[in-house]
Amino acid sequence: IWRLRRALTILRADGIDAHGQVAHPDPFTAATQAVQDERIDEIIVSTFAPSKSPWLRRDLIQRLHKATNLPVEHVVLQEEAAIT
Repeated sequence: IWRLRRALTILRADGIDAHGQVAHPDPFTAATQAVQDERIDEIIVSTFAPSKSPWLRRDLIQRLHKATNLPVEHVVLQEEAAIT
């Protein structure tokens, strides 16, 4: 939870109206539930590299776009930027 709070604090300090919550462990389910519960303009998905992400092997980005009809931005974590 502290990572989420920190990220939201940084985004909001930069003037970005960001919202985040701890949700369902399956990212597809979590995102589609959020779209039903909140006003969502865009979905941002952050993953490890495609070779390390089981979500990408399950076509998460395209499935989310198709299910929600929203733009889905995919951000890949750079290993050197990983927070420990």
